[in-house]
Amino acid sequence: MGFGAIRSIFRPLSRTLQSAQRRSTSRCGKGQARHFGLNMRKKPPSSKGPYAYVQYTPGEPIASNNPNKGSVKRRNAKKRIGQRRAFILSEKKKRQGLVQEAKRKKRIKEVERKMAKVARERAWDERLAELQRLEEEKKKSMSS
Repeated sequence: MGFGAIRSIFRPLSRTLQSAQRRSTSRCGKGQARHFGLNMRKKPPSSKGPYAYVQYTPGEPIASNNPNKGSVKRRNAKKRIGQRRAFILSEKKKRQGLVQEAKRKKRIKEVERKMAKVARERAWDERLAELQRLEEEKKKSMSS
């Protein structure tokens, strides 16, 4: 038998022995396993509820800058979300304005091109009429 066969026999055996040792050494007073593999709570379970409370003295109104409920939980996250939304909306409006301006300029250019085309056609018609008139004059002068 080679080393591979011996190793395959001893590996599972050593694993079971090591896990049994870990279990026996990692026991706490209440029987809970305490080693680094577990996720530990950041807060004790008694700290449920809002993160901060509004200061309030009976008989006096709550200040307007304090929320009327006892919690300020997620205030910064909500503020950030609102700011993000406002920014996105303002960028959208800017983009819409730019697109509108571009479309307006495009329409103006189209109108200018059409007007130039009409002017060219009118000039061509005038030139054609002038050429025809000159040709008729030439024919009259030749015939007389």
